[in-house]
Amino acid sequence: MFKKTMTALVLMPVVGCGVALAQDITTCKNPQGYAHFHHKGIVSERDSGWRENKITDGMLTLNKIAPGKYDILMRDAGDSLRSFTQDGAEILLLRKGSDDAAFYVAHSGGAIEIYNFWKSADGKYYYDLLQSKGGNAAPIHVSSVMLGRCTSIDFNLIN
Repeated sequence: MFKKTMTALVLMPVVGCGVALAQDITTCKNPQGYAHFHHKGIVSERDSGWRENKITDGMLTLNKIAPGKYDILMRDAGDSLRSFTQDGAEILLLRKGSDDAAFYVAHSGGAIEIYNFWKSADGKYYYDLLQSKGGNAAPIHVSSVMLGRCTSIDFNLIN
């Protein structure tokens, strides 16, 4: 208990009070799939096209920070922690079923994402991620789809 309390107190100034009081909906990791790199910007024609894509040791936690308000905390391979809302992203619930939910994330840098969290027929939990990165400030334009495993998902926290 002491360790969890100290972690919350240490993280509070870094990622904000709302995140420290958030309710975890699920934690997911190691997404993998495919990405299409556009022949645009710094990507040559030879380097463009479809490739396998993954976030090794990547982990995300979907949090409820207030009624109808959500955040995604992302830990990357470099072990740095980011709060999407603290970084200026807008997160909107698109739809919710009894065992699935989809969120739209608009990042300030021109990336848009759809996170779809769901429970499979065999009782396992997953998320899939659809990404589109581009815009004038993006040196690399890419579209991707990835799938990762999740801990149990508390769909009752999503409203």
